[in-house]
Amino acid sequence: MLIVILRHGETPQNLSGVFQGQSDPDLHEVGVARFLSAARVLREQPWDSVYSSHYRRAMSSADLLADAARAPRFVCVDLAERNLGELDGQAKSEQLQLDPQLSEKLMELDYAPPGGESGQAALQRFIRAIEAIAANHQPRTLVVAHGGVIALFAHHVLGVPTTSSFLEHGHGLMLRASGKDLNLLGFNLQPESIVSAFT
Repeated sequence: MLIVILRHGETPQNLSGVFQGQSDPDLHEVGVARFLSAARVLREQPWDSVYSSHYRRAMSSADLLADAARAPRFVCVDLAERNLGELDGQAKSEQLQLDPQLSEKLMELDYAPPGGESGQAALQRFIRAIEAIAANHQPRTLVVAHGGVIALFAHHVLGVPTTSSFLEHGHGLMLRASGKDLNLLGFNLQPESIVSAFT
């Protein structure tokens, strides 16, 4: 089966440059427009299901895809963004000035921000979610998730270098799943590239 994992559309917090983990803003109009555009492209191929986390930014993005594709919608809490503890809502530029190694630390499995979730804990539940989705054996599935957990998954499971492991908003990675075997077919793909991969 094929699984495409997309990063949700932009929120006001994304556009203002703050860390966004467990907080739950909805999409900014920029994010809505991005996923309306993505939906118009992706509906050119048939999709069997659309999954997202329970956070509004992911659910709203996935709703636009599911409506366009006329595919059933499912929510999986294990797809949620990493809990960033005290970092959540803080300006990235300020925190990186205080700790220039913070970006690297957030990609380490044994690091947990104060009051937050370790990379290992976030990654393991995300893997659990993807394996559960794969176990449904639906031929083509769209998943809308979050930048931080996707980056951990891309690097530690799929071997994508840390320097390029963050997806752009509305871009995706494509996997072929067979049982628990996951093979990366493409990374940071625009919707047009995802559709063209089927032709």
